[in-house]
Amino acid sequence: MLSWNNAHRVGVLGMLLIAVAVQGAPSSDPPREMLQVNPDARTSHATPPVSNGLIAYARNDATGQLQIFTINPDGTGEQQLTTLGHNQYPAWSFDGQSMVFSSNRTGAHELWTMDADGGNKTQITFNTAGGNFTPEFSPDQSKIIFASVRGGLSHPEVWVMDANGANQTRLTTTPVFPGLPNWSLHANYSPDGTKIVFASTMSGTSQIWMMDADGTNQQQVTIDNGPGAPDSNAPDWSRDGTKITFWSGFETQFGEVWVMDADGANKTQLTTTTDPRNSDNPEWSPDGTTILFDSNRAGPVEVWSIDDTGANPSVLVPATGGQVSWQPIVTLAADLNADGAVDLADLASLLANWGSTSDKNDRADLNADGVIELADLAQFLANWAP
Repeated sequence: MLSWNNAHRVGVLGMLLIAVAVQGAPSSDPPREMLQVNPDARTSHATPPVSNGLIAYARNDATGQLQIFTINPDGTGEQQLTTLGHNQYPAWSFDGQSMVFSSNRTGAHELWTMDADGGNKTQITFNTAGGNFTPEFSPDQSKIIFASVRGGLSHPEVWVMDANGANQTRLTTTPVFPGLPNWSLHANYSPDGTKIVFASTMSGTSQIWMMDADGTNQQQVTIDNGPGAPDSNAPDWSRDGTKITFWSGFETQFGEVWVMDADGANKTQLTTTTDPRNSDNPEWSPDGTTILFDSNRAGPVEVWSIDDTGANPSVLVPATGGQVSWQPIVTLAADLNADGAVDLADLASLLANWGSTSDKNDRADLNADGVIELADLAQFLANWAP
């Protein structure tokens, strides 16, 4: 939000009031049909529009150290963001302005944050003997969830902390099964921030689990996806909250990229990789049309992309080191014409739709209450940024 002086605010407010008077204030008792708003539509226009930005990933530099890079979705414009130590598991914030990652530049693998261009690198965890991995921001960016090996354990558990590293809290307690993999990791939030999906061996094999944001109500989502896919790992929630993509196969050996509804229904295999090759660590594009994953199907591990149906597989980044993350480019809800500014053109669009609730105009309903009115005008003013 940009601040503006009182004279500017009064001048614009006066102009707005005149414009509203010309347009006509909405009735205090609108027709009943005006209030019949589709709940799904309300959810859709309450969420700021998003498009696909830079893709962050880790690959070896000339010295053999893993470093974090970004690249455009078409594979051009690679930029190196880290240079010190071994860096991996980049994860973009929900507004696309920063990322969190794991680095051993000070010893053990600790978590760091940095700006989208690699600036302002800040360490946020310290003195973690076994290391911290697979971090993800909460949708409101106030929290970071991650996997950590600490407290005398030899396996990772899911932890959460404030975005500055304060108030670190353990959310999972995984039973140890001798001779088998033991972990809880790859946690990420539902887009509304109320749920967490993660992979865990709590039931004896690696499966997808879900819990409330405070760690309660832990429930297993996958059990066995068939003869070639008894185990599951690496879930990633789509930004619209309807789907989860994940890996399924034989743990620590090979498997495929799958997708399912957020409630665990309609599990579908998306990739077909000749065994013992592997397709792993799937990641949704912000707009939900594409899934990135890493695969050694052609030899070395590379970043591949497929459509959300599994069609059109192609190599995006050769010779990478695993988990990727796709930057969301978020348009302010008040930026009605999506030109990067909240200005007079957007005001004209809002006023042109005054009192309307039709689907084609629903972006102007900023508070998603079913009618374009003074409350939307107030929210528009709060985001004024010409």
